[in-house]
Amino acid sequence: MAGDRIPGVVGTQPRRTPDLGTFSVTRSPQPELTGTQPDTLGDLESALGLLKAETTNFAYRFINDSAARSDYLARSTALAARVRQQVSAGELTPKQAALEVNRVRNEIMQAVRSASSDLGRAYAEGKKATGRTLAELEERYAQKLFSKSFASLSSDNKNRVWLEVVEASGRPQEAATRTARNLGKLGRGLVLASLAFAVYNIAQAENKPRQAAKEAGTVGASALGGALAGGGAGLACGPGAPACVAVGIFVGGALAAAGFDLAFDALW
Repeated sequence: MAGDRIPGVVGTQPRRTPDLGTFSVTRSPQPELTGTQPDTLGDLESALGLLKAETTNFAYRFINDSAARSDYLARSTALAARVRQQVSAGELTPKQAALEVNRVRNEIMQAVRSASSDLGRAYAEGKKATGRTLAELEERYAQKLFSKSFASLSSDNKNRVWLEVVEASGRPQEAATRTARNLGKLGRGLVLASLAFAVYNIAQAENKPRQAAKEAGTVGASALGGALAGGGAGLACGPGAPACVAVGIFVGGALAAAGFDLAFDALW
């Protein structure tokens, strides 16, 4: 009949070419790279926040230990000067002076180590587990000054050895002092970098109070986690194991910071 259309399959008007390799007449979505969804920015922010927290975690240890080393040198130098004056005034014999500086300096060393960070204490114990006895120092300086055993020296030479013990007690170890000073400078630089990063994040955030709370909380959680894990690593690995303690600090700090970050985003 004129005007009648030729029957066809329902859904084919207007006619479309099926997508290659499929039976669908609609276009297949374009493939995307995995990880290009909006969450990528969030992951990057979390990674940078973790880096900032860990940087601060180690920075405060470097600053603290540098200050502790400076305190140790100042107290040891003052001790040596006081005892020298007492020897000059005839208040102490050379042997009594050596006994005094050795006893007090070891006490100072233990007090400073107690005030040091877990990492600084492990490093110091690795270099010298305990303070030297006077007998050890006598043999050391007898060999240094006379290339003989202390017992074979004359009375005058023994006095010279004891006076050298007094002098050495106020003499800084240049390598250790330089390392502590450089770490202190590094620590202060890391703190400034972390603060700048935190200020930038807060300035760029839409909700500034929320971001400020998150920045502070992440750093605090990392410090607490690092302290607990660093102390635990020190107990597990024993004294004088700075590498083990450093790993504990890093892992503990990272886990605590990541956990806080997830909890914070879930609650706020």
